[in-house]
Amino acid sequence: SDTVKRIRALISEDRSESTGRESGLSPESRPALFVSLAGCGLLAAVLAFSGLGARPLISPAEARYALIAREMLESGDWIQPHFNHARFYEKPPLTYWCVAASYRLFGFTEFASRLPSALAYVGTVLLTFLLALELVGSGTAPLAALIYATSLGPFLFGRFLFTDTLLVFCLSVSLLGLARTIRRPGSWAGA
Repeated sequence: SDTVKRIRALISEDRSESTGRESGLSPESRPALFVSLAGCGLLAAVLAFSGLGARPLISPAEARYALIAREMLESGDWIQPHFNHARFYEKPPLTYWCVAASYRLFGFTEFASRLPSALAYVGTVLLTFLLALELVGSGTAPLAALIYATSLGPFLFGRFLFTDTLLVFCLSVSLLGLARTIRRPGSWAGA
C-alpha cells in the first residue's frame, strides 16, 4: 500500500543519511559491532542480576504475581491463572508462565520470581541495539542500548516482578521485525 511505501522510503532516507551508505555492514566493522553488542549485554546483565534475590517481594503486585505463578505450578493448571484459588484474569498469563517455569528450575525464591523480568530487561537492551542498528546505523546502536540500559524506569522494572518488562520485550521484538521487513522485504519467511 501507499503507507508502507512511504514508511519504507522514509526509513531508507534516514538510514542512508545517517550511515552514509544504502545498506549492509562492512565485514571489517562486524567484529567491533559484535563487541559493542556483547558489552551492552554484559552491562545490562550486571545491572539486572547483581543482588536480584537479595530483597524480599515488597510490592503487593509483585507478591500477587508470585503467588499466582506458584499456584499455577502447584496445581498444574497452566491455562487458568488462580489467586487464592479464585480465577484471576486481570493480566495476560505470559508473566505467570515464565515465573512458574523459573520456580520449577530454581525453587520458590525471590531470585526465581524476578528472573523473567531481569532476562526481559537484558533482552530488550539487546533488541534496542539491533533496532537502532537497523534504523539509524552502527554508530548510534551502542549509544541507544546504553541509554535504555541506564534509564531509571527500565532498570527498576527489570529488577522487580512486573508484567511490563515482558510486554516491552515482546513489543521490541515486534518492532524489530517490522523494521527489518520494511527495510528488507525479501529477507523474511524464506522469500
